Amino acid sequence: MNLIATNKIASYIEQHPEARVPLLTWLKEFPYQQARWNSLDHEGKPLSGCGGGEFGTGIGEYWVKHLVNYDTKTYRIKWVGDEAERKIEADREFKQVLKNYPNAVTRTVSVTETIAVPPPAPYTDPEMDSFTFTTIAGGISTVNEKRRDPVAIYEVPALPKGEGFQNEQEYEEGLSRASEIFAAEPGTPEFEELLVLLPLIREFENHKLKFPVLHNFEIVKGRLEMFKMKPTDLPAIDGGEEQINLFLSGQLELSDEIVGQMFKVLFIRIPVGDKRFSL
Repeated sequence: MNLIATNKIASYIEQHPEARVPLLTWLKEFPYQQARWNSLDHEGKPLSGCGGGEFGTGIGEYWVKHLVNYDTKTYRIKWVGDEAERKIEADREFKQVLKNYPNAVTRTVSVTETIAVPPPAPYTDPEMDSFTFTTIAGGISTVNEKRRDPVAIYEVPALPKGEGFQNEQEYEEGLSRASEIFAAEPGTPEFEELLVLLPLIREFENHKLKFPVLHNFEIVKGRLEMFKMKPTDLPAIDGGEEQINLFLSGQLELSDEIVGQMFKVLFIRIPVGDKRFSL
């Protein structure tokens, strides 16, 4: 699944610098998380049409509301904010619904359900990948994860010079038009137009839209805080705790191999070869 309107994340970070690490980590991890999910309905058939929802970053300190067009395999960000702003936005959306439907009647109901649990089906343990390592503190730890196919590094090819949107105004006009027709259905002229616009939007956002820098040590530090782990819980490295503290403070660069082990231990889905938002 693809993602557009990432300019809303860039704009939010510009106004709220404290949101930079969690939002950019989420954005960088997004294509790899999506590659692990499928877009199938309860019968195993590909989803079609449009829907909406929201993604939470980390432990839910920030939220990204979106619309999704399954036929184009694309999410469109429509709103970004923190938990407090999310409640305000939900209230605004509810008031807008009442405004659009002035004769609507709201009721609060209580429902009691009886749930019948079917007998358990035979369960087969999934194939697991295990990673056993010595921690900086000297302990032995093992990470187990369901085995999955490798995911290629996310990359949107740049268009030849002179093709695509040449400036921000053209991009914003294209994004505005794509937003207008985002719910277009296959077989319509609007859907064909949308299929033309989406690659141009993705190319501009991935190559020309400006984002702040995100360092690997910030991703690791953020995930440690989320899991309430200590730096000494990470895989042992030469120099031990002193070196890891230098890394987490941004004073020391570590090899991709070592950082990759940290990502694996912390279930960070980003390949170290992905250099988006890097210097």
